[in-house]
Amino acid sequence: EYAPFVLNVAGSGFPVEVGLPSPGFYQTPKLAPYKLKNIRVRHLREGQTLLVTGGGRGVTAAALKEVARAFKPHLVIMGRTPLSGDEPRWLENLADEAAVRKALFDRAQVKPNPRDLAKESARIMAGREIKANLAAMEKAGAKVTYISGDFQNAEALVPAVTEVKRLYGPIHGFIHGAGVLADSLILDKKDEDFDRVFDTKAGMAGLILSELDDQPLNLVIFFSSSTARFCRKGQADYAAGNEVINKLARSRAGGRLGPKCLAVNWGPWAGGMVDAGLARLFEEEGIGLIPLPEGARLLAALACAPKNDPVEVVVLGPTTDMSALL
Repeated sequence: EYAPFVLNVAGSGFPVEVGLPSPGFYQTPKLAPYKLKNIRVRHLREGQTLLVTGGGRGVTAAALKEVARAFKPHLVIMGRTPLSGDEPRWLENLADEAAVRKALFDRAQVKPNPRDLAKESARIMAGREIKANLAAMEKAGAKVTYISGDFQNAEALVPAVTEVKRLYGPIHGFIHGAGVLADSLILDKKDEDFDRVFDTKAGMAGLILSELDDQPLNLVIFFSSSTARFCRKGQADYAAGNEVINKLARSRAGGRLGPKCLAVNWGPWAGGMVDAGLARLFEEEGIGLIPLPEGARLLAALACAPKNDPVEVVVLGPTTDMSALL
């Protein structure tokens, strides 16, 4: 736990973020310790539909297993990775990607180039991971429907949400976990990379919420990032997109009749997009990793917190050196 403090631009004495609620007044946010109350609220009833983006793999999938246990909802998950059909029997017992790659090469009549071989083996491993995660969510008590597509494209996203409402509505919950990275310095960042990173977080979230305006939402959760609060070299697009969804959550919160809204600004997890190289980098920077099981359980606990609890919550690994972040 840390005492409240104002985040200042290094050496300037000025706050990073200023809110202007009315003429002549300004506000600066402070980080303050947040202790969960010993109160659990079921914002969803069993069987109600919870729409999720990006929940087939990674940390969102880990957290959804705990959400499934807490609410037993119908999870409708929209993901980029298509689910493959049944694998050939000669692949079934090969658990290692290198072994899968070798088997694919040996069996191919026309030998693929290394790039295509790596792409196909990665697709198979991703499909396995998604199937295992969906099965675990069902085992935890949820009904699960998985829909794949290029949902970064508004022309595909809007009809998909419309179809979800028609087939599985009414929709009572929404979790936005989708996200991509394209790290580079601002001087080197391509417009299309910025748009892809920003729109996957902010654009997709805003569009889906607008499409759900006619639905009885009672739970809205955004997987945001501590990058939105502390920033990070090469991630101006990711910081901006996540900060937009922080404020989008705040704009939807409030009132007894409104939904429970939450934007969790996660630090890096020990899993998901953090590989061994990134883990070493974070350790050198004094940034601790969030253990996967503890992070997943915390998300479920935050999802069951009362509506008047904080909307923006920053979660960091237990060994994080705060002075390194500031």
